[in-house]
Formats: sequence, structure tokens, C-alpha cells
Amino acid sequence: MKFEISVTYDNEGFINVISNGEKNIDTARQLWEQVSELSEKVDCYRVLGSAFTVKNHSTLDGYDHAKLFQEIGIDHRYKIAWVETNPDVFDDVGFIETVLRNRGTFLQLFSDQSEAKSWLFEE
Repeated sequence: MKFEISVTYDNEGFINVISNGEKNIDTARQLWEQVSELSEKVDCYRVLGSAFTVKNHSTLDGYDHAKLFQEIGIDHRYKIAWVETNPDVFDDVGFIETVLRNRGTFLQLFSDQSEAKSWLFEE
């Protein structure tokens, strides 16, 4: 499955990301650059992502994501709720979550969209 992405602002007050297909650090850069650009434009740093990943990330991708976030400016302003709907890659995406959280990113991985959205708006 080819990589597809949509990054939009939702009037409920969050950046809505839909990301499906094969993923790697290059597709991650594309995604997060679009998120950063739109976040700055609309002054909104809550991100709700929904993904169906068909290719596992490598272990190194987890560490590369931390560097990528720093380069792009995904920082303490952001609160990111990420939903991975493919259970076969949930643990791999969970590793990336762990690396990013250990480096100060306010991020939580979910398998349920409604739980993710509720968490995103908790104070």
C-alpha cells in the first residue's frame, strides 16, 4: 500500500492527521513538516493522528524520529494523540512513542480514536 497523508485543521481545535501505507523516516519527515507548518499557521498544537501502517518501522527509525522532531520544531507546545489501527505494527509504533516520550514529547499512542480524542482535550 502506497503512503498517503492528509493534514488538516479541524474546527474543534486540533490538527487532524490521516496517514496510511508504508512508512519510513522519509515519510515521517513529510508528515511532521506538514503538521509543523499548519500548526504554526493556525496557532494550534494539538494533533490527532490516525494511521494504518503496513510496513514495520526499523528500530533506528525510533531514534531518528527524536532527531527529526528536534529539527522540525515539534516541541513542548505539542500534545499528540496517535492512533495506530493495525495491531500487527502497534508495538513497533509503541517503540517510537517511548523514544519520543523519553525525550520530552507529550505524546500518547492509542488503538481507539475516541480515547485518543478524549486524552487530547484533557487538561
